[in-house]
Amino acid sequence: MGRRFENMSLAGQIFAIIGAGLVVTAAAALAVAAGVGGEFGALLRLKLIGVLCIGAAISIALVMVATRRLLLEPLEHLDAHLTRLMDGRLEPAGDAPMRSRELKRVKGTFDRMVGHLTTARAHFEDAQRVLATRTSTVDRLLDFSQTIQGAGRVEQVFESLAHYLRTELTLAGAAIISNQPQ
Repeated sequence: MGRRFENMSLAGQIFAIIGAGLVVTAAAALAVAAGVGGEFGALLRLKLIGVLCIGAAISIALVMVATRRLLLEPLEHLDAHLTRLMDGRLEPAGDAPMRSRELKRVKGTFDRMVGHLTTARAHFEDAQRVLATRTSTVDRLLDFSQTIQGAGRVEQVFESLAHYLRTELTLAGAAIISNQPQ
């Protein structure tokens, strides 16, 4: 029974608990009415059973409506936001009414989690941009190194160096001072 109960939906679990409570109540009422004898006792038992059945149906309906509105709809709303979060859309849970303290806390935690994920995503994107810039700089340094290795004369090396420094550092100009012992 325990495993079957765990596999039931929340609404089904609530319905089962309420039903069990109503069966116990009905059994107790019938036990009391059984003490009354005769034709009056039989009529009393039938009326009692009828009233209990109607009361049980109304009670179950009210509890199910309340459970749906107070618990299941907010949980479905949070589940939809979690699905969007898993799809990469970082957005807070919004203005959906949470009708209990516990669900308000869950919503607050969800919104804080989205905030942390948004911050982490922004940091990751910044790190990706920095990495791309550094990779580009290293690539240009390698190109410059190969250009210098291919240069035959010192003037060519200085021209390449001046060009590289102007383009990499966006300088208006560059002056290279050299000390040549020859």
